[in-house]
Amino acid sequence: MMYVVKQKQFVNSRCEECEVRYVQSFDDLMILKYKMWTRQAPRQDQCYRLCQLDVPCLSFQYNEVTKLCRGYASGFTSPTVVQTSAENGTKLYLTCRATNQMGSACALAGDCLAPATGCVDGICNCSTDHKYSMHTWSCFKYYHGCFTDNDSRIMDYAHLEWTNMTNDICISHCRILGYPYAGTEHSQQCFCDNAISPAYPKLPDDRCNYECAGDAQQICGGFYTISIYATQQ
Repeated sequence: MMYVVKQKQFVNSRCEECEVRYVQSFDDLMILKYKMWTRQAPRQDQCYRLCQLDVPCLSFQYNEVTKLCRGYASGFTSPTVVQTSAENGTKLYLTCRATNQMGSACALAGDCLAPATGCVDGICNCSTDHKYSMHTWSCFKYYHGCFTDNDSRIMDYAHLEWTNMTNDICISHCRILGYPYAGTEHSQQCFCDNAISPAYPKLPDDRCNYECAGDAQQICGGFYTISIYATQQ
């Protein structure tokens, strides 16, 4: 259930008032995803202002007992679709900016206005092949596709081979080493690089058809074909 609460904004704001929606279903639950920051605020209205001053902040939680204020880069529809933890006294409020943005309810893809988002199971979320970055608070292109390879290598750094290889392991390996791209090949090989060489053509996705050695539900390239991902988070 949602309740509308009028909160006065600053004089130089675009509008004088903004509807802050109190979402009762999140009472006594701390949201664990999309959190930008945690700060102290003596009152709920001051927590609201902290969120309003931070443009990516779409919603906030406030605890009257602990005086903790948390800002989130997402709106929220139901505690059943996001990870939470019990915390007595916490309440959730959505700002006016949350409408049609990440995490808000939707019926059609056009309902979601944030870049690279679409309507996924009734909620605005990152589009196919995109993931949410906790650094930029936006969706970024995660899967770049299946590419051809040869012995000269489209990606030539930090080669790792492991019998339990998955895409997540390879991406983490390359990210830790500072490379923006990671690629898996032949089920158990991982390569990193600073760029995707234009000398190697992109292929239809079904040309990468080898199951990952560490997870048969994932595809890790193929025979001289490589699945390439961005490592940004």
